[in-house]
Amino acid sequence: MILNLLGQVDTLIQEINNNPEITDRSNIISLTSNEIADILLKITKEIRKDFSVDVLLENIVNILCNAGIAERVLLFQVKREPQRALLTHYCENGYVPNFNPLGFQLDLLDAPMFKLFDLSKKRNLQVEDMSKYIKLPNYLFRNKFKALFIKLKSRSILLNAGSNERITAALSLQFSTKCVIWSNEVEKLIQSVVDQV
Repeated sequence: MILNLLGQVDTLIQEINNNPEITDRSNIISLTSNEIADILLKITKEIRKDFSVDVLLENIVNILCNAGIAERVLLFQVKREPQRALLTHYCENGYVPNFNPLGFQLDLLDAPMFKLFDLSKKRNLQVEDMSKYIKLPNYLFRNKFKALFIKLKSRSILLNAGSNERITAALSLQFSTKCVIWSNEVEKLIQSVVDQV
């Protein structure tokens, strides 16, 4: 039984390090080049305005939420010392279960499996179906992470992270009503947004 569990864990870890495979059941979230250009133009206009960082991040999260590429958009600001990620900006569409986790804090050293916020390099992570990871033992997928994903009823996640001198951030797109795969264009768009911030 222990060997069987270890085999399942190895398979899950291997899967999360690879891009999701497109199957007949996959819902693919994609944008046309005009839609991508429109989103980037709106975000560039916001960046050029003389807003505080907090207002700028709020506006960017709202733009992405209203673009139809996610049911929820979460932005974590990361403090390197101590290694903590604080959920500072959040937006959700009106038809998903209402839960506002602003202020939710994660201890980044408490994530031995996912290393979601390892920002030593640019990073993205995509999970088409989160349910199989929720069942993992706590030493691999800690209670705090489980609590966030369970409360948000997360099904699919796209997470991009980046940093510069002023801010270290991780931007997460989520669906709770269906399992989805985001196209490469959407991944690049989100990475571009994180880099511009």
